[in-house]
Amino acid sequence: MPRVAPRISLDVKARRDLQALIRSPRTRPRLKVRCRIILLSAQELLNRDIAEKLGLPQVTVGKWRRSFAERGMDGLRDAPRPGRPPKYDRRFARRLVREMKQARHRSLRSLAHKMGVPPSTLHDLVKSMSLGPVARALKKKRRRHSRA
Repeated sequence: MPRVAPRISLDVKARRDLQALIRSPRTRPRLKVRCRIILLSAQELLNRDIAEKLGLPQVTVGKWRRSFAERGMDGLRDAPRPGRPPKYDRRFARRLVREMKQARHRSLRSLAHKMGVPPSTLHDLVKSMSLGPVARALKKKRRRHSRA
């Protein structure tokens, strides 16, 4: 017996919210794809047709369609991943950026000491966050001070 995809009907607000998420430059690409799946599902297209149109596996379309039917907009969010949570969160990253832009420190090593993290950890965070220009500015400032 074939499974029947859940029927998706969207009110005006839900449709507007999904379209806004798709247009927003801050929305992650995978969430944009999920929103497109739901908008096409609301047009009563088959999972097979949606999958073909978006270049996705049919199973993926079915998964997000089912998830949205069961939990609404919350169903489009990623489930928590297993494993150890990150030690340094976004709040720490914002603090790091603020400290680096103020550039009161002569080096990443002194900044790491002030923030209470190992210098190698701070270096890795700066690299992963693509803060190279800020770090280079710190180096230039350090060179200016050392010549004087």
